[in-house]
Amino acid sequence: MYNIKLVDSSNEEAILDFEKRRLRDFGVKKEIKSLVESPFAKFIEKGDMLAFNLQDEDKKIIGGMLVGTMFDNVYIDRLFVEEEKRQAGAGTYMVNYVLKHKDFFEDYYGIEVPGVLVEPTDKTVDFYSNLGFNTSGYQMYKRY
Repeated sequence: MYNIKLVDSSNEEAILDFEKRRLRDFGVKKEIKSLVESPFAKFIEKGDMLAFNLQDEDKKIIGGMLVGTMFDNVYIDRLFVEEEKRQAGAGTYMVNYVLKHKDFFEDYYGIEVPGVLVEPTDKTVDFYSNLGFNTSGYQMYKRY
């Protein structure tokens, strides 16, 4: 149904495309034309954050996520889905991808990760709760 592809951190055009989609799907009206206009591009380029595109069955990109680390945990920093594609399991697919690929993130970041952290918005608390995340202050956490 869905497929996740890692954005090539050495490809400026791919990073810019990812960032344009992220901003659009978050409802940000600002149009960026270069990577210096993106607050996350330098982290993606350096490899500190991994950008993933989510494709539907027709290979159309319908969402994505930024993943890094925080307090030695995998940290889903931004997760987004095109508005018309929401409520169809795409967000759940991306979170489950992170949960199922602990070894990849440990190898990539060179650390043992005990779990996954998110910082939900008021609109996403129930979404993460339904996926088994527990509240810890302003963050939510799920152990591997």
